[in-house]
Amino acid sequence: MISDGLLKLAGDGGLGERIKKSHGIELSSSFIDGMNVKIVGNGGGGGRLNRRSAGVVIFNNSFFNSDHSMSVRGSGGNAFKVDYGTGIVVEDSTFDSSGWLHLRGLSGYGFEKMKESLGIHLKRSKLKSDSIRLVGKPGDPDKDTLTSAQNKVAWGELNQGIAIRKSRLKATDQLVLRGVGGEGISQLDGIFIQYGSLKAGQHLNMTGEGGSGTNLHSTAGIIALENSSIQSPSIYLKGKGGVSTIQNVDSQFSDSYYNDGIYLEESTVSTLPLKGIELITRERPSMVLQGFGGEIRVEGDVPFARGDLNSGVVLWDVDFIGASSSRIFGYAGKPPKGNLNTGVEIRNDSNLRFISDPGFDGPAVSLFGKAFSGNDKNTAVKIKDSHLSSPFA
Repeated sequence: MISDGLLKLAGDGGLGERIKKSHGIELSSSFIDGMNVKIVGNGGGGGRLNRRSAGVVIFNNSFFNSDHSMSVRGSGGNAFKVDYGTGIVVEDSTFDSSGWLHLRGLSGYGFEKMKESLGIHLKRSKLKSDSIRLVGKPGDPDKDTLTSAQNKVAWGELNQGIAIRKSRLKATDQLVLRGVGGEGISQLDGIFIQYGSLKAGQHLNMTGEGGSGTNLHSTAGIIALENSSIQSPSIYLKGKGGVSTIQNVDSQFSDSYYNDGIYLEESTVSTLPLKGIELITRERPSMVLQGFGGEIRVEGDVPFARGDLNSGVVLWDVDFIGASSSRIFGYAGKPPKGNLNTGVEIRNDSNLRFISDPGFDGPAVSLFGKAFSGNDKNTAVKIKDSHLSSPFA
């Protein structure tokens, strides 16, 4: 499908009492080329059951090209019970835009547990543009705004704002991600990155907020795992953990493993400039990580033997290359017992290197941590089995 002007695709999934599949837009092995491309899809609605109802599904080596702008908006479906209701799914496909690329996904909603309902889910795909912006959040039947995770009907096992798995995003100018997790019982992270590569020529900005629910496995603001890489001369990450209420000690997720503001493991974060892209700003290259741990509550007399694990910022086996203007702020969240809540935690062979910036005088490197009040292992800044180096005296 080719157009030298505006190319617009719009679709609304059908309605029914029991729906097996009702996507708004489904594109497989497709080629889309236009000056401006706009795609809007809304998943269908069912009375009792809606098995699969995504807003926009793009898969099977589809390719999208734009000489100016590309916009994709998707809203997952709804029913009393929804199994899979993600806003936007991109799998094994490519986006290439010479101007800007915007994706906004709202997860579906239902009144019973959902198996998978994310705002945006990228799997084994490539996104390339001058400017890239992704927004993923829980669907709200009453109001379409990026707010805190307070939607009372979109709850489930996998209800993340933005999930990036084995995918590459590259923006020659700026890359912006905004993710909010929904309500549920398992993985409700704001932004989740696994084997992902995120690069921006000028600025990279990520803001993530975890969801809330019971016996959660993961409700971090921002998570990057397993050889993920984040690179830009200017990086700003802000993450806020969600709220996990422990109701059943026998639950497989009762340990609440990740409730941190920012959790980075076996990954690389760098402010080194991208090859072939010249900086257009005169501002000092910088990196800011700001993390706020979430809250873990315990109902009644339910025992909770583990540490509270709701740190502000956690760097675990991370290769960190920061500019001379680098700041890490970590604020521990609220624990149920006041144990093991850390502001900033750096450990397990992490390597933090702070490099000088030609043309800028004076260092501005700082680590700040604040622990929550408690009675054991409440450390503001904890560094173990790691290495920090700086050229400054």
